[in-house]
Amino acid sequence: MGLSQFDESSPFTARGVFNPGDFNTALPLEDNSNRPRRFDAVLAVNTDSIDHTVQLIWVTGANLVLTTVNVPAGAGFGGALPVNLFDSLPAALQGGFPLANDVQLGVQFLVPDLNAGKQLQFSSFGGYLG
Repeated sequence: MGLSQFDESSPFTARGVFNPGDFNTALPLEDNSNRPRRFDAVLAVNTDSIDHTVQLIWVTGANLVLTTVNVPAGAGFGGALPVNLFDSLPAALQGGFPLANDVQLGVQFLVPDLNAGKQLQFSSFGGYLG
């Protein structure tokens, strides 16, 4: 599946949020459309006062960890940029991560320690197969 097969006139965005206590399952990063697609970015925002470590995973029968990323306290607020989880992937995947229709990307906590009233927010962006 080459990147040229994706139609930018059919973009998608999806959002997911971890709240305190949401640590037992992977958080899907898409709309479950069951269509082949390409991810361009996954941005993380941290409303907590402490850093959090998350894993970008390929959600299958047994989740495959693609990368582990630190999301600093306040990332995405007060002039601080959000963290693009793709920045820690190999360069070949940073320009777009193609997935077949039966595979999902997700995020999971490495250490579940989110403070009360705080969130980790994730936004994913990409395009569907044209």
